[in-house]
Amino acid sequence: MVAAGAHASIASWIDEQIDLPATLQLPAVQAYGNASLRPPRHYVWWETAITADDQLRQRVAFALSEIFVVSDIDYTLGNAQHGVVHYYDMLTASAFGNFRDLLESITLHPVMGIYLSMVRNEKADPLKNVRPDENYAREVMQLFTIGLYELNEGGVPIPIDNPTPAYTQSTVEEYARVFTGWNFADSPEWQSTNLTSYDKMSPMVPQDQFHDTGSKQLLGGVVTPAGLGARDDLKLALDSLFNHPNVGPFIGKSLIQRLVTSNPSEQYVARVAAAFNNNGQNVRGDLGAVVKAILLDEEARLPLENRDANAVQNYGKFKEPLIKATQVLRALNASPGAQADDHFHFYSKTSDRAAQVFGQAVLSSPSVFNFFSPSFRSSFELAGSAKETLYAPELQILTESLLSTANNDLHAMLYSSNNRSDSPRKSAVLNLDAPIFMLRKGRDVYLEHMNVLLFSGSMSVNMQVVLEQYINERVGKTEAVDKQLAKLDEELMETIVLDSLFIMLASPEFMVQR
Repeated sequence: MVAAGAHASIASWIDEQIDLPATLQLPAVQAYGNASLRPPRHYVWWETAITADDQLRQRVAFALSEIFVVSDIDYTLGNAQHGVVHYYDMLTASAFGNFRDLLESITLHPVMGIYLSMVRNEKADPLKNVRPDENYAREVMQLFTIGLYELNEGGVPIPIDNPTPAYTQSTVEEYARVFTGWNFADSPEWQSTNLTSYDKMSPMVPQDQFHDTGSKQLLGGVVTPAGLGARDDLKLALDSLFNHPNVGPFIGKSLIQRLVTSNPSEQYVARVAAAFNNNGQNVRGDLGAVVKAILLDEEARLPLENRDANAVQNYGKFKEPLIKATQVLRALNASPGAQADDHFHFYSKTSDRAAQVFGQAVLSSPSVFNFFSPSFRSSFELAGSAKETLYAPELQILTESLLSTANNDLHAMLYSSNNRSDSPRKSAVLNLDAPIFMLRKGRDVYLEHMNVLLFSGSMSVNMQVVLEQYINERVGKTEAVDKQLAKLDEELMETIVLDSLFIMLASPEFMVQR
């Protein structure tokens, strides 16, 4: 088990991270001017992901952005980049707040209103052939709160052989009636189809003449009385979703999959759901408590050597491309190149074109279902047993072409855009000083340092043997290798570090978070 002192240290670090002020991106993006410009949003996101102090908050915000999805591939949002950044900042600021508050902020954000067509959603009018739009009503249940089926505390659909739907089409229609009558905060009109010229940051406001004031049958036996305005109806509807027993296991499992492991046990999910239901002070929905429960759980903290064979095989997750890239840049203390205009560009593309290198770019997914499904299963070769294959969501976007493109870009950046090279530096510059310093101290010291830095201590014996053999061969003598390393010229030291780093960073092992 993890030593008590180590556990306390981790808990203290989490508390410190939670207490740090949120690094918000909108001010930096606005400094570029035109809200229709796409690149600045990406420039600032990469800088924040690599350099901000509040790294845990930023990591959780990114996870939330893949659960409560909006995407700027929508034409209107593509020309409303300040609004899109404001939405992301809202997730960042709310990362450790209360889920009920976050749910309302998401619901009333004009970017979500545009993306899932809740803005200017109008009550039924048979004479005009108008009926309430069901888009947001469906997705707020399916993706944002309760999921498709009734769940047990461990997040498993029940009954297992024939799960009970968590809601019906009738439920969707009732909630769609709730979500009528909301408009942009600064809009003097309702009927216009022009969405581009209005406030994309202030919460939407009710215009009750367009709201369905009839009684509504909601989840949990909640019945809204007739005659309520849009705001009062919304409160009752969001409360009914927030208090549904599915929310703890559904959101808890979603965050576990994004932060720790793709295949959590029922017990792990149940413990996190319990933290959602009660943070220890009779508060429901405390996301700070949920994140802490996820990261401190015994299933997340148990060392690999103390897990049974099946648990080790089933544990962990594939790193999605953006997370893998930010880890490399942070681990190697990257900085913008002299010709990179203070941006963390890639070698072959500028950082606003991440999707062309990695198949993924923040808040630019192809649909509300994100870049990959949490229920995507791996091929049989990655099975934990012959009976059931494992969930491996991130593999859904991994193709041979993208893997090759990403590795080629990494190779070029590593060898040609490092602080020891003389090449023009239009991309981020990787710093080799620390790895070379560690290698000077000895082969085993270097490998252990990189094991902790890149693999969280999970480097396999096979990889360690390969790296040891490579270093021994380059030194030229297998005896007293550390003495030889201490005397090697700088050029050969750089070559050994570059080659060994690429072996590690391009390996299948580095693609897995354990």
